[in-house]
Amino acid sequence: LVWQGSEPEVEGTLSVQPQANPVKGFDLYFLNLTVENNRRNPWFIEFWEDHFQCRYPNSSKTPHNLKYTKFCTSRERLTRDNTAFENQLQFVSDAVMAFAQAFKHMHKELCQGRRGLCEAMKPIKGPELLKYLRMVSFKGLSGDKFHFDPSGDGPARYNIIHFKQLSLGNYQWVRVGEYDEGELRLNMKEIQFRLLQTQLPESVCSLPCEIGQAKKYVEGDSCCWHCFNCTQYQIRDPLDETQCNNCPKGTIPDHNKQFCLEIPEVFLRAESPWAIGAMSLSCTGILVTIFVATVFCRHNNTPVVKAAGRELSYVLLAGILLCYSVTFVLVLRPTNIVCAIQRFSTGFSFTVVYAAVLTKTNRISRIFNAGKRTTKRPSCITPSSQLLICSGLCSVQIIINGVWMVASP
Repeated sequence: LVWQGSEPEVEGTLSVQPQANPVKGFDLYFLNLTVENNRRNPWFIEFWEDHFQCRYPNSSKTPHNLKYTKFCTSRERLTRDNTAFENQLQFVSDAVMAFAQAFKHMHKELCQGRRGLCEAMKPIKGPELLKYLRMVSFKGLSGDKFHFDPSGDGPARYNIIHFKQLSLGNYQWVRVGEYDEGELRLNMKEIQFRLLQTQLPESVCSLPCEIGQAKKYVEGDSCCWHCFNCTQYQIRDPLDETQCNNCPKGTIPDHNKQFCLEIPEVFLRAESPWAIGAMSLSCTGILVTIFVATVFCRHNNTPVVKAAGRELSYVLLAGILLCYSVTFVLVLRPTNIVCAIQRFSTGFSFTVVYAAVLTKTNRISRIFNAGKRTTKRPSCITPSSQLLICSGLCSVQIIINGVWMVASP
């Protein structure tokens, strides 16, 4: 459907219409009809009155002819200039002839050639008639052959029409091809999508997806899709272009997001300057810690060492020594065991240090606070009690690390 003013938007359109050829002799027959020679058709007078906009003499009054003030003269005639014929008359003709052929074959088979309806055709059963109707095959009045396909449809014949601009401002539908029962014939030379432009425009529902994208097909249309990006750690499925697959742990997608590549190991190597500097400081700290521990051991039973909390001091020195030693574990090549030691020892070494300092501070605080109130010695200030308290604090860290490593190995 093209309305005035929309031609530029519709220009270049390709469409289809059912193919129908003129019924030979029908136009001549119809143009020779008049009310006088076509009395057998009760509706022909109404057609005549509507066509010539007049009321036929002695005709019955109807809601349609009351508006006409003049009477027909009987000299009116149908001509090619004042009469337009429907282009699809062939379908009406073929439908009538199909039933006629079906009745003929049905009568011949059931009535054995006897005239009139025999008992076998009284009444005519619809399913039985349909069987004969599907078997008809004849050449119609238009010259085209007619038959039904196995699905019960008539011949699939269509005209391919093209809305083109023949000259500046002159638009017209032009037949450029036909489709006849599975065979398509096109005259590509007649197709132009813009005036004087014969090059075919790009016509696709969806463009190909870019690298790293998958397709999401439009529901009900296998030729149209939307493209969506696979996530940072996904590749497009090589067998299913609508799916994105997650890369296994330890791999990342390549640049084109087609393959998963092993992630190169990046860790602090022992030969790097940063590692050498950290290990040098750790070695110095270890030597100093060992020197202090040696001094404590040599003066183990002296009043000064005992007053300083000999047992907790050794725990504190052990924690400091552990902190320095962790540095060497951090520069090793990662393995399951090395990673487990790193995760456990990093927090545990500081816990030992802070647990010893906290326990020692708490002991001194309770001793001085109790001395202000009473001469009685406070509880839990013996070396074994202090070690037990410090061990309890460290055990909290051990439990937390254990749960962490089990939940997220």
